[in-house]
Amino acid sequence: MVWIFATYILAADFLPNLMLLLINCIGYLPYSDRPGPGWQAPHFPGKNELGFYFGFALYLGIPSLLYAAVQALLAFVYEMCSVAKWVVRVLGAITGYIAAGLLMAGAGWMIAIAPVGVYVASGCGLLWGLLVMPALVRPREARLPMAVRVALPLFLSSAAVLYLIYPLIPKAPIAPITFELNRITDGADLVRADKTEYLKPETQAEIDGLNLHGEVHGGIQSTQGTNSGDIDVVVLALQRIDQEYKLDVPAQGHVVYVLADGKLTAHPTLSKLEKVHIWIEPGEDAIYDGGRIKVGGEGKLSAFTWFPTIRR
Repeated sequence: MVWIFATYILAADFLPNLMLLLINCIGYLPYSDRPGPGWQAPHFPGKNELGFYFGFALYLGIPSLLYAAVQALLAFVYEMCSVAKWVVRVLGAITGYIAAGLLMAGAGWMIAIAPVGVYVASGCGLLWGLLVMPALVRPREARLPMAVRVALPLFLSSAAVLYLIYPLIPKAPIAPITFELNRITDGADLVRADKTEYLKPETQAEIDGLNLHGEVHGGIQSTQGTNSGDIDVVVLALQRIDQEYKLDVPAQGHVVYVLADGKLTAHPTLSKLEKVHIWIEPGEDAIYDGGRIKVGGEGKLSAFTWFPTIRR
């Protein structure tokens, strides 16, 4: 398995970089955002140019270690299950091609790699899977049960391909949410929505119709999605954020939450909901009151304090 590991690193990392260096010497610059990839005069590589490609090969080598380890694991399973050479060739070509191309595309972003760089790396990975992997995999003479020989390689190779292509699978569009969170402390002033384009007119009217009184302290405003403004979610906190609150998001329109006495009240009452939620939690600032917020199920909570500030 050591040879599988080593040869894949050569095929997915150092060989593509060597090919790109040769392409560069022929006269095509395969990277750069300024002036960008394109044709130039043929030349012999200089010291700085050699150092650049060698440095990029070392950088690309870091993620290549992981992908090479996976290829070695697959090869070990193919050996244990006595997989036929032609099957190893097909499976190796698929995983080698996809992995090498994605490695170059991901790491190549740092140097503004041209498409030709991804094509070269994919081709090297494909040739490795077609020629090198089958030559290094030696099936065992002691045969496992046929069900294991079929199921285990199929499962692991499918899992590897799914892992590789998962980032490329189209995801559901992000809900177009506009979010605003404000704190209202004691006061006689009538709370009115800011007449801006940030919130829709019907959302502003909902806020005005609550007839709340007090001093408004701004907390946080955020937008997400490609059509921000389709869904408005507003929270008016009449108290400190003292615990975690999970907010439902309407599928369309708006909702204004009033936080009072440890309870969130939605205006208007929600019916059809989005799958995403908004979480607000108590703040951790030792001096000023505030909170933390997260939209959706991923990422970290973002901390904020009220403005004008409210001391604890």
